[in-house]
Amino acid sequence: MPGVQSPDGSLDYFVDEAPGGPTLWESDFVLTDIDGPYEVGPLSRIDHVCLSLPADALDTWVLFFRSAFGFETEAAVLVPDLYGLVRSRAARCGSR
Repeated sequence: MPGVQSPDGSLDYFVDEAPGGPTLWESDFVLTDIDGPYEVGPLSRIDHVCLSLPADALDTWVLFFRSAFGFETEAAVLVPDLYGLVRSRAARCGSR
């Protein structure tokens, strides 16, 4: 099964779905309309990813998401927190 190793050593597998069968997302999630019991979908992309990382790991993960998944990144921002400043950077699907 094809996959890539993430910067933390975990594996991300790329699953090939059988033609005519349910997609991976359809198998794992029940997609329903918020206003009624009607099925919606299919899921077509990842909008964004949110991770909590040590300060020295952010750049490594940004590079990983850009190179492995084609995400586009926005400028880093500093967000005030009770324990100090937190650096945040959005990574979004390139097909927006």
